[in-house]
Amino acid sequence: KEDQRRARDFALALTRIKGVVVDMESVQTNIVMANISASGLSSDECLGRLLKKGVRGHRFTPATIRFTFHRLITDEDVVNAVKAVQEVMSGT
Repeated sequence: KEDQRRARDFALALTRIKGVVVDMESVQTNIVMANISASGLSSDECLGRLLKKGVRGHRFTPATIRFTFHRLITDEDVVNAVKAVQEVMSGT
């Protein structure tokens, strides 16, 4: 499915961002769990900043964000979401 491919692409891109850890073995569906504890941000802080950039996720734990992909999310949306995470993690 396209949503699962996009979730995997997103997860792989997140593994290249300092402060974000994703267990790629856990990405088997359209859900990506990103641990941001190394970033120094809480899930709530990070989600607030991402929302300002048009990216939504859900707090799973104080240091883990759950991203869910569905059929209406495009490849371009994935690229924009990765960019937003990079910006949030770098403080821009």
